[in-house]
Amino acid sequence: RGASCDGQAAVAEATKLACSSCRSLHLSFLEKMKSYGKLWVIFSVSVLCASTLAEIAENVCREQAVGRELCPELFLLGAQKCGSTAVFRALTENFKLDLTLPVGIPLVKEPQFFNYFYEKGWSWYIGAYGFRKSTDQVGIDASADYTAFAQAPVRIQAGMNAEKLRFIMIMRDPVQRAYSWYTHVHAFEMFYENYREAYLCFDYKFSLMSKYATEAIAKCMQAAGSPPEVFAACYHMARSQTYPSYRNHHVYVEETGMTTAYFDIIAYHFTSGLYGYILAYWFKFFAPEQFCFLVYENMVENPLSEFAYLKPCVEHFGRQINLETKSVELPKANVQVCQNCAYYEQLSEENFKAVGASLHRELYLDSNELVRRTLREHYNRTDVRLWEIDYGSGYRLPGSVAEDLNSALKS
Repeated sequence: RGASCDGQAAVAEATKLACSSCRSLHLSFLEKMKSYGKLWVIFSVSVLCASTLAEIAENVCREQAVGRELCPELFLLGAQKCGSTAVFRALTENFKLDLTLPVGIPLVKEPQFFNYFYEKGWSWYIGAYGFRKSTDQVGIDASADYTAFAQAPVRIQAGMNAEKLRFIMIMRDPVQRAYSWYTHVHAFEMFYENYREAYLCFDYKFSLMSKYATEAIAKCMQAAGSPPEVFAACYHMARSQTYPSYRNHHVYVEETGMTTAYFDIIAYHFTSGLYGYILAYWFKFFAPEQFCFLVYENMVENPLSEFAYLKPCVEHFGRQINLETKSVELPKANVQVCQNCAYYEQLSEENFKAVGASLHRELYLDSNELVRRTLREHYNRTDVRLWEIDYGSGYRLPGSVAEDLNSALKS
Protein backbone atom coordinates (compact mmCIF):
# COMPACT_ATOMS: atom_id res chain seq x y z
CA ARG A 1 0.00 0.00 0.00
CA GLY A 2 2.84 2.38 0.86
CA ALA A 3 4.63 1.94 -2.47
CA SER A 4 1.94 3.85 -4.33
CA CYS A 5 1.49 6.60 -1.76
CA ASP A 6 1.82 10.16 -3.06
CA GLY A 7 2.15 12.84 -0.46
CA GLN A 8 1.37 13.22 3.21
CA ALA A 9 -2.39 12.76 2.86
CA ALA A 10 -1.99 9.37 1.18
CA VAL A 11 0.48 8.21 3.80
CA ALA A 12 -1.86 9.37 6.57
CA GLU A 13 -4.77 7.51 4.96
CA ALA A 14 -2.67 4.36 4.58
CA THR A 15 -1.73 4.65 8.22
CA LYS A 16 -5.37 5.04 9.21
CA LEU A 17 -6.41 1.98 7.24
CA ALA A 18 -3.54 -0.24 8.39
CA CYS A 19 -3.49 0.84 11.99
CA SER A 20 -6.71 2.59 12.91
CA SER A 21 -6.12 2.24 16.64
CA CYS A 22 -2.56 3.66 16.70
CA ARG A 23 -3.64 6.71 18.66
CA SER A 24 -0.08 7.87 19.29
CA LEU A 25 0.54 8.47 15.59
CA HIS A 26 -0.26 12.05 14.62
CA LEU A 27 0.20 14.11 11.51
CA SER A 28 2.79 16.11 13.42
CA PHE A 29 4.97 13.01 13.45
CA LEU A 30 4.47 12.55 9.71
CA GLU A 31 5.32 16.20 9.10
CA LYS A 32 8.56 15.87 11.04
CA MET A 33 9.51 12.73 9.15
CA LYS A 34 8.53 14.15 5.76
CA SER A 35 11.97 15.59 5.15
CA TYR A 36 13.41 12.09 5.25
CA GLY A 37 11.28 10.94 2.33
CA LYS A 38 8.09 8.95 1.91
CA LEU A 39 9.75 5.54 2.22
CA TRP A 40 11.22 6.46 5.62
CA VAL A 41 7.82 7.68 6.79
CA ILE A 42 6.18 4.47 5.66
CA PHE A 43 8.87 2.36 7.34
CA SER A 44 8.56 4.28 10.62
CA VAL A 45 4.78 3.99 10.59
CA SER A 46 5.01 0.26 9.92
CA VAL A 47 7.32 -0.32 12.88
CA LEU A 48 5.11 1.65 15.25
CA CYS A 49 1.97 -0.03 13.94
CA ALA A 50 3.40 -3.50 14.40
CA SER A 51 4.18 -2.76 18.03
CA THR A 52 0.84 -1.10 18.73
CA LEU A 53 -1.20 -3.80 16.98
CA ALA A 54 0.34 -6.37 19.31
CA GLU A 55 -0.88 -4.31 22.26
CA ILE A 56 -4.32 -3.96 20.68
CA ALA A 57 -4.61 -7.73 20.20
CA GLU A 58 -3.60 -8.29 23.81
CA ASN A 59 -6.21 -5.79 24.98
CA VAL A 60 -8.83 -7.68 22.97
CA CYS A 61 -7.90 -10.82 24.91
CA ARG A 62 -8.17 -8.99 28.20
CA GLU A 63 -11.56 -7.48 27.39
CA GLN A 64 -13.18 -10.51 25.69
CA ALA A 65 -16.08 -8.32 24.50
CA VAL A 66 -18.91 -9.70 22.39
CA GLY A 67 -18.34 -8.83 18.75
CA ARG A 68 -14.55 -8.70 19.15
CA GLU A 69 -12.04 -11.42 18.45
CA LEU A 70 -12.42 -14.50 20.65
CA CYS A 71 -9.38 -15.50 22.66
CA PRO A 72 -9.07 -18.95 24.26
CA GLU A 73 -9.48 -19.13 28.01
CA LEU A 74 -9.20 -22.88 28.61
CA PHE A 75 -5.74 -24.39 28.10
CA LEU A 76 -4.82 -28.07 27.89
CA LEU A 77 -1.14 -27.68 28.63
CA GLY A 78 0.21 -31.21 28.26
CA ALA A 79 2.64 -32.72 28.85
CA GLN A 80 3.34 -34.39 25.53
CA LYS A 81 2.73 -38.16 25.39
CA CYS A 82 0.49 -38.09 28.46
CA GLY A 83 -2.82 -38.71 26.72
CA SER A 84 -3.56 -35.10 25.78
CA THR A 85 -5.24 -36.09 22.49
CA ALA A 86 -7.61 -38.43 24.31
CA VAL A 87 -8.43 -35.73 26.88
CA PHE A 88 -8.97 -33.18 24.11
CA ARG A 89 -11.42 -35.47 22.35
CA ALA A 90 -13.22 -36.20 25.59
CA LEU A 91 -13.69 -32.49 26.28
CA THR A 92 -14.74 -31.54 22.76
CA GLU A 93 -16.61 -34.68 21.64
CA ASN A 94 -17.57 -37.04 24.46
CA PHE A 95 -18.59 -34.46 27.03
CA LYS A 96 -19.81 -31.98 24.40
CA LEU A 97 -18.68 -28.92 26.32
CA ASP A 98 -19.32 -26.60 23.36
CA LEU A 99 -15.76 -25.32 23.10
CA THR A 100 -14.60 -23.16 20.20
CA LEU A 101 -11.64 -24.58 18.29
CA PRO A 102 -9.16 -22.64 16.14
CA VAL A 103 -9.48 -22.99 12.37
CA GLY A 104 -7.17 -22.24 9.48
CA ILE A 105 -3.97 -23.25 11.26
CA PRO A 106 -1.88 -26.41 10.75
CA LEU A 107 -2.98 -28.18 13.95
CA VAL A 108 -6.51 -27.51 15.21
CA LYS A 109 -5.73 -29.11 18.56
CA GLU A 110 -2.40 -27.35 19.04
CA PRO A 111 -1.90 -23.75 17.87
CA GLN A 112 1.51 -23.79 19.65
CA PHE A 113 1.43 -19.99 19.59
CA PHE A 114 3.09 -19.25 22.91
CA ASN A 115 6.11 -21.42 22.13
CA TYR A 116 6.78 -22.05 18.43
CA PHE A 117 4.71 -19.47 16.52
CA TYR A 118 4.74 -16.38 18.71
CA GLU A 119 6.53 -14.42 15.98
CA LYS A 120 3.45 -14.84 13.75
CA GLY A 121 1.72 -12.30 15.95
CA TRP A 122 -1.47 -12.04 17.94
CA SER A 123 -3.65 -11.47 14.90
CA TRP A 124 -2.66 -14.88 13.54
CA TYR A 125 -3.51 -16.53 16.85
CA ILE A 126 -6.79 -14.92 17.82
CA GLY A 127 -7.91 -14.70 14.21
CA ALA A 128 -8.15 -18.50 14.18
CA TYR A 129 -10.93 -18.40 16.79
CA GLY A 130 -13.23 -15.97 15.00
CA PHE A 131 -15.40 -13.43 16.82
CA ARG A 132 -17.09 -13.75 20.17
CA LYS A 133 -20.81 -14.35 19.71
CA SER A 134 -21.84 -14.47 23.37
CA THR A 135 -20.43 -13.89 26.82
CA ASP A 136 -20.40 -17.61 27.65
CA GLN A 137 -18.45 -18.70 24.55
CA VAL A 138 -15.17 -20.45 25.46
CA GLY A 139 -12.20 -21.15 23.25
CA ILE A 140 -9.71 -23.94 23.96
CA ASP A 141 -6.00 -24.09 23.21
CA ALA A 142 -4.75 -27.68 23.61
CA SER A 143 -1.09 -27.12 22.81
CA ALA A 144 0.42 -29.99 24.75
CA ASP A 145 3.93 -28.56 24.57
CA TYR A 146 3.41 -25.39 26.59
CA THR A 147 4.63 -27.05 29.77
CA ALA A 148 7.98 -27.71 28.08
CA PHE A 149 8.72 -24.02 27.41
CA ALA A 150 9.55 -21.49 30.11
CA GLN A 151 8.41 -18.53 28.00
CA ALA A 152 4.85 -19.86 27.60
CA PRO A 153 3.39 -18.73 30.98
CA VAL A 154 5.17 -15.39 30.71
CA ARG A 155 3.54 -14.67 27.35
CA ILE A 156 0.12 -15.98 28.37
CA GLN A 157 0.01 -13.85 31.51
CA ALA A 158 1.17 -10.74 29.65
CA GLY A 159 -1.39 -10.91 26.87
CA MET A 160 -4.49 -12.60 28.27
CA ASN A 161 -7.15 -11.95 30.88
CA ALA A 162 -5.03 -13.95 33.31
CA GLU A 163 -7.48 -14.30 36.20
CA LYS A 164 -10.19 -15.82 34.02
CA LEU A 165 -7.96 -18.52 32.50
CA ARG A 166 -8.03 -22.17 33.53
CA PHE A 167 -5.35 -24.77 32.86
CA ILE A 168 -5.49 -28.55 32.58
CA MET A 169 -2.23 -30.42 33.05
CA ILE A 170 -1.67 -34.15 32.62
CA MET A 171 1.21 -36.04 34.25
CA ARG A 172 2.60 -39.48 33.62
CA ASP A 173 5.55 -41.50 34.89
CA PRO A 174 8.32 -39.27 33.45
CA VAL A 175 10.39 -42.26 32.32
CA GLN A 176 7.48 -43.78 30.42
CA ARG A 177 6.74 -40.35 28.99
CA ALA A 178 10.34 -39.89 27.82
CA TYR A 179 10.44 -43.34 26.23
CA SER A 180 7.11 -42.72 24.51
CA TRP A 181 8.50 -39.50 23.04
CA TYR A 182 11.61 -41.40 21.93
CA THR A 183 9.30 -43.85 20.13
CA HIS A 184 7.39 -40.96 18.57
CA VAL A 185 10.59 -39.41 17.23
CA HIS A 186 11.64 -42.67 15.59
CA ALA A 187 8.23 -43.03 13.99
CA PHE A 188 7.56 -39.45 12.88
CA GLU A 189 10.52 -37.08 13.25
CA MET A 190 13.49 -38.84 11.69
CA PHE A 191 13.10 -37.07 8.36
CA TYR A 192 14.46 -33.94 10.14
CA GLU A 193 18.21 -33.74 9.75
CA ASN A 194 18.80 -32.26 13.20
CA TYR A 195 16.95 -35.15 14.86
CA ARG A 196 19.02 -37.68 12.93
CA GLU A 197 22.27 -35.95 13.89
CA ALA A 198 21.25 -35.68 17.54
CA TYR A 199 20.28 -39.35 17.72
CA LEU A 200 23.29 -40.59 15.73
CA CYS A 201 25.71 -39.43 18.44
CA PHE A 202 24.03 -41.91 20.80
CA ASP A 203 23.70 -44.68 18.23
CA TYR A 204 19.96 -43.91 18.34
CA LYS A 205 19.75 -45.57 21.78
CA PHE A 206 17.45 -44.34 24.53
CA SER A 207 19.69 -45.91 27.16
CA LEU A 208 22.69 -43.83 26.09
CA MET A 209 20.64 -40.66 25.81
CA SER A 210 19.33 -41.07 29.33
CA LYS A 211 22.82 -41.65 30.69
CA TYR A 212 24.40 -38.50 29.30
CA ALA A 213 21.33 -36.28 29.52
CA THR A 214 20.91 -37.11 33.19
CA GLU A 215 24.44 -35.94 33.96
CA ALA A 216 23.99 -32.62 32.16
CA ILE A 217 20.50 -31.83 33.47
CA ALA A 218 21.26 -32.90 37.05
CA LYS A 219 24.31 -30.63 37.09
CA CYS A 220 22.18 -27.71 35.93
CA MET A 221 19.49 -28.45 38.53
CA GLN A 222 22.02 -28.48 41.36
CA ALA A 223 23.18 -24.99 40.39
CA ALA A 224 19.72 -23.58 39.71
CA GLY A 225 18.63 -22.74 43.26
CA SER A 226 15.09 -22.89 44.63
CA PRO A 227 12.41 -25.16 43.04
CA PRO A 228 10.54 -22.34 41.22
CA GLU A 229 13.78 -21.41 39.44
CA VAL A 230 14.87 -24.91 38.38
CA PHE A 231 12.73 -25.34 35.29
CA ALA A 232 13.46 -21.94 33.75
CA ALA A 233 17.17 -22.52 34.29
CA CYS A 234 17.29 -26.10 33.04
CA TYR A 235 14.55 -26.74 30.48
CA HIS A 236 15.75 -27.89 27.06
CA MET A 237 16.10 -24.42 25.54
CA ALA A 238 17.43 -22.71 28.65
CA ARG A 239 20.50 -20.54 28.66
CA SER A 240 21.82 -20.75 32.19
CA GLN A 241 25.07 -19.97 33.94
CA THR A 242 25.83 -23.68 33.97
CA TYR A 243 25.43 -24.03 30.21
CA PRO A 244 25.14 -21.14 27.71
CA SER A 245 22.64 -23.46 26.02
CA TYR A 246 22.05 -27.19 25.69
CA ARG A 247 22.46 -26.88 21.93
CA ASN A 248 26.04 -25.72 22.45
CA HIS A 249 26.65 -28.31 25.14
CA HIS A 250 29.00 -30.87 23.60
CA VAL A 251 29.81 -34.13 25.33
CA TYR A 252 32.03 -36.93 24.13
CA VAL A 253 30.03 -40.18 24.09
CA GLU A 254 32.48 -42.96 24.89
CA GLU A 255 30.24 -45.74 23.56
CA THR A 256 30.08 -44.23 20.04
CA GLY A 257 33.25 -42.16 19.91
CA MET A 258 31.22 -39.13 18.83
CA THR A 259 30.61 -35.69 20.24
CA THR A 260 27.01 -34.64 20.81
CA ALA A 261 25.14 -32.33 18.45
CA TYR A 262 21.76 -30.67 19.01
CA PHE A 263 21.82 -31.71 22.64
CA ASP A 264 18.70 -29.62 23.28
CA ILE A 265 16.72 -32.20 21.28
CA ILE A 266 17.95 -34.92 23.62
CA ALA A 267 17.40 -32.84 26.76
CA TYR A 268 13.77 -32.26 25.76
CA HIS A 269 12.98 -35.96 26.29
CA PHE A 270 13.83 -35.64 29.97
CA THR A 271 13.27 -32.03 31.09
CA SER A 272 9.63 -32.26 29.97
CA GLY A 273 9.03 -34.74 32.80
CA LEU A 274 10.20 -32.45 35.59
CA TYR A 275 6.57 -31.86 36.57
CA GLY A 276 7.20 -30.69 40.12
CA TYR A 277 9.51 -27.91 38.99
CA ILE A 278 7.20 -27.07 36.10
CA LEU A 279 4.32 -26.60 38.56
CA ALA A 280 6.43 -24.47 40.88
CA TYR A 281 7.37 -22.29 37.91
CA TRP A 282 3.81 -21.87 36.53
CA PHE A 283 2.56 -21.01 40.02
CA LYS A 284 4.73 -17.89 39.83
CA PHE A 285 2.34 -16.57 37.17
CA PHE A 286 -1.04 -18.13 38.00
CA ALA A 287 -2.85 -19.15 41.18
CA PRO A 288 -3.09 -22.86 42.10
CA GLU A 289 -6.91 -22.73 41.92
CA GLN A 290 -6.63 -22.01 38.20
CA PHE A 291 -5.27 -25.51 37.56
CA CYS A 292 -6.81 -28.96 37.25
CA PHE A 293 -4.62 -32.05 37.12
CA LEU A 294 -5.01 -35.48 35.59
CA VAL A 295 -2.76 -38.46 36.24
CA TYR A 296 -2.28 -40.64 33.18
CA GLU A 297 -2.12 -43.94 35.04
CA ASN A 298 -5.35 -43.12 36.88
CA MET A 299 -7.05 -42.25 33.59
CA VAL A 300 -6.08 -45.61 32.13
CA GLU A 301 -7.51 -47.48 35.11
CA ASN A 302 -10.67 -45.40 35.61
CA PRO A 303 -11.04 -42.50 33.16
CA LEU A 304 -14.40 -41.18 34.34
CA SER A 305 -13.30 -41.10 37.96
CA GLU A 306 -10.18 -39.17 37.01
CA PHE A 307 -12.12 -36.75 34.82
CA ALA A 308 -14.07 -35.69 37.90
CA TYR A 309 -11.00 -33.63 38.81
CA LEU A 310 -11.69 -31.41 35.80
CA LYS A 311 -14.94 -30.09 37.27
CA PRO A 312 -13.51 -26.90 38.85
CA CYS A 313 -11.98 -25.84 35.54
CA VAL A 314 -15.00 -26.48 33.31
CA GLU A 315 -17.59 -25.30 35.85
CA HIS A 316 -15.71 -22.02 36.00
CA PHE A 317 -17.04 -21.46 32.46
CA GLY A 318 -20.54 -22.70 33.24
CA ARG A 319 -19.97 -26.15 31.73
CA GLN A 320 -20.78 -29.52 33.25
CA ILE A 321 -19.03 -32.87 32.80
CA ASN A 322 -21.42 -35.78 32.43
CA LEU A 323 -19.68 -38.62 34.24
CA GLU A 324 -22.29 -41.06 32.96
CA THR A 325 -20.68 -40.92 29.52
CA LYS A 326 -19.50 -44.36 28.47
CA SER A 327 -17.62 -43.53 25.28
CA VAL A 328 -14.40 -42.06 26.63
CA GLU A 329 -11.44 -43.78 25.00
CA LEU A 330 -7.93 -43.53 26.35
CA PRO A 331 -4.61 -45.16 25.49
CA LYS A 332 -4.31 -48.33 27.57
CA ALA A 333 -0.65 -48.11 28.52
CA ASN A 334 2.81 -47.47 27.10
CA VAL A 335 2.68 -50.51 24.83
CA GLN A 336 3.47 -48.65 21.62
CA VAL A 337 6.30 -50.26 19.65
CA CYS A 338 7.95 -48.53 16.73
CA GLN A 339 7.27 -50.87 13.81
CA ASN A 340 9.81 -50.91 10.98
CA CYS A 341 11.87 -48.12 12.56
CA ALA A 342 15.55 -48.46 11.80
CA TYR A 343 17.87 -48.26 14.83
CA TYR A 344 15.03 -48.17 17.37
CA GLU A 345 16.15 -49.52 20.75
CA GLN A 346 13.49 -51.89 22.06
CA LEU A 347 14.53 -52.28 25.68
CA SER A 348 13.79 -55.47 27.54
CA GLU A 349 11.75 -55.15 30.71
CA GLU A 350 14.87 -55.68 32.82
CA ASN A 351 16.93 -53.09 30.95
CA PHE A 352 14.08 -50.59 30.89
CA LYS A 353 13.70 -50.95 34.62
CA ALA A 354 17.41 -50.32 35.11
CA VAL A 355 17.32 -47.19 32.94
CA GLY A 356 14.19 -45.97 34.70
CA ALA A 357 15.66 -46.54 38.15
CA SER A 358 18.68 -44.42 37.24
CA LEU A 359 16.54 -41.62 35.79
CA HIS A 360 14.28 -41.46 38.83
CA ARG A 361 17.16 -41.63 41.26
CA GLU A 362 19.32 -39.01 39.58
CA LEU A 363 16.75 -36.74 37.96
CA TYR A 364 13.11 -37.16 38.96
CA LEU A 365 12.92 -38.15 42.62
CA ASP A 366 12.71 -34.63 44.07
CA SER A 367 10.40 -33.48 41.29
CA ASN A 368 8.04 -36.42 41.87
CA GLU A 369 7.87 -35.65 45.56
CA LEU A 370 7.12 -32.00 44.81
CA VAL A 371 4.22 -33.12 42.59
CA ARG A 372 2.74 -35.25 45.34
CA ARG A 373 3.13 -32.54 47.96
CA THR A 374 1.61 -29.91 45.67
CA LEU A 375 -1.45 -31.99 44.83
CA ARG A 376 -1.91 -33.02 48.44
CA GLU A 377 -1.63 -29.55 49.95
CA HIS A 378 -3.45 -27.54 47.27
CA TYR A 379 -5.98 -30.06 45.94
CA ASN A 380 -6.33 -32.63 48.72
CA ARG A 381 -5.22 -35.38 46.35
CA THR A 382 -3.32 -38.39 47.63
CA ASP A 383 -3.75 -40.65 44.62
CA VAL A 384 -0.65 -39.74 42.62
CA ARG A 385 1.26 -42.87 41.83
CA LEU A 386 4.73 -43.42 43.32
CA TRP A 387 6.30 -43.72 39.89
CA GLU A 388 9.80 -44.39 41.21
CA ILE A 389 8.65 -47.40 43.23
CA ASP A 390 8.01 -49.30 39.98
CA TYR A 391 11.75 -49.14 39.32
CA GLY A 392 12.99 -49.77 42.84
CA SER A 393 14.00 -46.11 43.23
CA GLY A 394 11.87 -45.20 46.23
CA TYR A 395 14.61 -43.51 48.20
CA ARG A 396 13.71 -41.17 51.00
CA LEU A 397 14.39 -37.51 50.40
CA PRO A 398 17.26 -35.96 52.35
CA GLY A 399 16.04 -33.67 55.08
CA SER A 400 17.43 -30.51 53.50
CA VAL A 401 15.72 -31.20 50.18
CA ALA A 402 12.40 -31.96 51.90
CA GLU A 403 12.63 -28.69 53.81
CA ASP A 404 13.30 -26.75 50.60
CA LEU A 405 10.26 -28.33 48.95
CA ASN A 406 8.05 -27.55 51.92
CA SER A 407 9.26 -23.97 51.97
CA ALA A 408 8.59 -23.57 48.25
CA LEU A 409 5.06 -24.91 48.61
CA LYS A 410 4.22 -22.59 51.48
CA SER A 411 5.50 -19.56 49.54
